[in-house]
Amino acid sequence: MSVKIACYVTASVTVATLMVCFMTMSTIYSEVDGFKEQLDTEMNVFRLSTNGLWKDIVVIGRNSKRVRRQYEETNATPTPHSDGSPSAPPDGRPGKDAEYCHCPDRAPPSEAVNGNRGYRNF
Repeated sequence: MSVKIACYVTASVTVATLMVCFMTMSTIYSEVDGFKEQLDTEMNVFRLSTNGLWKDIVVIGRNSKRVRRQYEETNATPTPHSDGSPSAPPDGRPGKDAEYCHCPDRAPPSEAVNGNRGYRNF
Protein backbone atom coordinates (compact mmCIF):
# COMPACT_ATOMS: atom_id res chain seq x y z
CA MET A 1 0.00 0.00 0.00
CA SER A 2 2.79 2.41 0.56
CA VAL A 3 3.66 2.30 -3.15
CA LYS A 4 0.07 3.26 -4.01
CA ILE A 5 0.17 6.20 -1.59
CA ALA A 6 3.51 7.36 -2.98
CA CYS A 7 2.09 7.29 -6.53
CA TYR A 8 -0.97 9.32 -5.47
CA VAL A 9 1.19 11.87 -3.65
CA THR A 10 3.55 12.16 -6.61
CA ALA A 11 0.67 12.59 -9.06
CA SER A 12 -0.97 15.18 -6.81
CA VAL A 13 2.25 17.19 -6.50
CA THR A 14 2.73 17.00 -10.28
CA VAL A 15 -0.80 18.23 -10.99
CA ALA A 16 -0.41 21.07 -8.44
CA THR A 17 2.93 22.07 -9.99
CA LEU A 18 1.44 22.10 -13.50
CA MET A 19 -1.48 24.26 -12.30
CA VAL A 20 0.93 26.74 -10.70
CA CYS A 21 2.97 26.83 -13.94
CA PHE A 22 -0.14 27.52 -16.06
CA MET A 23 -1.29 30.30 -13.69
CA THR A 24 2.20 31.85 -13.73
CA MET A 25 2.33 31.70 -17.53
CA SER A 26 -1.06 33.42 -17.82
CA THR A 27 0.06 36.14 -15.36
CA ILE A 28 3.28 36.74 -17.35
CA TYR A 29 1.29 36.84 -20.59
CA SER A 30 -1.12 39.40 -19.10
CA GLU A 31 1.75 41.63 -17.95
CA VAL A 32 3.50 41.46 -21.33
CA ASP A 33 0.21 42.27 -23.08
CA GLY A 34 -0.28 45.25 -20.74
CA PHE A 35 3.23 46.53 -21.55
CA LYS A 36 2.49 46.14 -25.26
CA GLU A 37 -0.75 48.12 -24.97
CA GLN A 38 1.03 50.85 -22.98
CA LEU A 39 3.79 51.03 -25.60
CA ASP A 40 1.22 51.25 -28.42
CA THR A 41 -0.53 54.11 -26.61
CA GLU A 42 2.74 56.01 -26.09
CA MET A 43 3.76 55.43 -29.71
CA ASN A 44 0.43 56.84 -30.93
CA VAL A 45 0.88 59.93 -28.73
CA PHE A 46 4.43 60.34 -30.04
CA ARG A 47 3.29 59.89 -33.65
CA LEU A 48 0.59 62.56 -33.23
CA SER A 49 3.12 64.92 -31.65
CA THR A 50 5.71 64.46 -34.40
CA ASN A 51 3.10 64.79 -37.15
CA GLY A 52 1.97 68.10 -35.63
CA LEU A 53 5.56 69.31 -35.37
CA TRP A 54 6.26 68.31 -38.97
CA LYS A 55 3.23 70.25 -40.18
CA ASP A 56 4.48 73.29 -38.23
CA ILE A 57 7.93 72.95 -39.81
CA VAL A 58 6.41 72.76 -43.29
CA VAL A 59 4.31 75.88 -42.64
CA ILE A 60 7.35 77.76 -41.32
CA GLY A 61 9.34 76.66 -44.39
CA ARG A 62 6.66 78.00 -46.73
CA ASN A 63 6.43 81.31 -44.92
CA SER A 64 10.19 81.76 -44.74
CA LYS A 65 11.66 84.88 -46.32
CA ARG A 66 14.81 82.96 -47.22
CA VAL A 67 16.14 83.74 -50.68
CA ARG A 68 17.30 80.69 -52.53
CA ARG A 69 20.47 81.16 -54.50
CA GLN A 70 20.95 79.59 -57.88
CA TYR A 71 24.22 79.44 -59.70
CA GLU A 72 24.50 80.27 -63.32
CA GLU A 73 25.58 77.39 -65.48
CA THR A 74 28.51 79.37 -66.84
CA ASN A 75 29.97 79.82 -63.35
CA ALA A 76 29.08 76.33 -62.10
CA THR A 77 32.65 75.00 -62.28
CA PRO A 78 35.51 77.24 -61.19
CA THR A 79 38.61 77.26 -63.33
CA PRO A 80 41.62 75.67 -61.65
CA HIS A 81 44.75 77.66 -60.95
CA SER A 82 48.29 76.76 -61.87
CA ASP A 83 48.72 74.52 -58.80
CA GLY A 84 45.61 72.54 -59.71
CA SER A 85 43.37 73.70 -56.86
CA PRO A 86 40.16 75.44 -57.90
CA SER A 87 40.12 77.92 -55.01
CA ALA A 88 43.74 78.89 -54.45
CA PRO A 89 44.92 82.31 -55.57
CA PRO A 90 47.74 82.31 -58.13
CA ASP A 91 50.45 83.14 -55.55
CA GLY A 92 49.36 80.35 -53.20
CA ARG A 93 48.52 82.61 -50.24
CA PRO A 94 45.06 83.09 -48.74
CA GLY A 95 43.02 86.04 -49.99
CA LYS A 96 41.83 89.05 -48.00
CA ASP A 97 38.78 87.17 -46.74
CA ALA A 98 41.06 84.70 -44.89
CA GLU A 99 42.99 87.27 -42.82
CA TYR A 100 41.40 85.85 -39.67
CA CYS A 101 43.09 82.49 -40.31
CA HIS A 102 46.43 81.83 -38.61
CA CYS A 103 47.48 79.18 -41.09
CA PRO A 104 51.17 78.53 -41.79
CA ASP A 105 52.68 80.04 -44.91
CA ARG A 106 52.67 77.84 -47.96
CA ALA A 107 55.96 76.44 -49.10
CA PRO A 108 57.13 76.98 -52.66
CA PRO A 109 56.45 73.94 -54.87
CA SER A 110 60.13 72.99 -54.71
CA GLU A 111 59.86 72.46 -50.93
CA ALA A 112 56.69 70.36 -51.12
CA VAL A 113 57.56 66.84 -49.99
CA ASN A 114 55.52 63.64 -50.29
CA GLY A 115 52.17 65.22 -51.07
CA ASN A 116 51.96 67.71 -48.20
CA ARG A 117 50.20 70.01 -50.67
CA GLY A 118 52.60 72.88 -50.33
CA TYR A 119 52.49 73.40 -46.57
CA ARG A 120 55.67 73.42 -44.56
CA ASN A 121 56.11 70.77 -41.89
CA PHE A 122 56.48 72.28 -38.44
